[in-house]
Amino acid sequence: MIKVFTDGACTSSGTHKGLGGWSFVMFDTDGRSEFEHTGGSTDTTNNRMEMEAVIQALKHIVQTKHLYESDSKILFYSDSNLVVETLKKDGSWQKKSNIDKWEEIDELVTLLITLGFDIDFTWVKAHDDKSEVESARFNKRADKLATKARDAMKELGLTQSHVLL
Repeated sequence: MIKVFTDGACTSSGTHKGLGGWSFVMFDTDGRSEFEHTGGSTDTTNNRMEMEAVIQALKHIVQTKHLYESDSKILFYSDSNLVVETLKKDGSWQKKSNIDKWEEIDELVTLLITLGFDIDFTWVKAHDDKSEVESARFNKRADKLATKARDAMKELGLTQSHVLL
């Protein structure tokens, strides 16, 4: 099983745009590999950064698929209700904005399913400092990385999207 913890961060909220960061922390439960990755964008929103974290994790899995059994289960953890509820197998939420991001996610998920992977999405409580449950611990790690990426965009004066780590 592959576990992926994603998070996004942005200097603004709602529909206002600002500097953003995304990250994912990924490992397989066999202990063979662990990977984390982060980057940032300008003129973005928190929701777009949450989705970008998922996109980048999916791309990484596609690029490294040879490391995993083709029938592996991939379990994504996110503190974004929007991401989780929209991508759950029952599709209870609709894709109303950020259509470009949803299309990219759908394309990557479809590719991995075609390759034999089983993908699911689970919501975790954000910033759960009281919990030592694995999902809370790794969500906090992803949050710190996304926030660092957002802050690095500002400190470095970057004016376009960058992969930082």
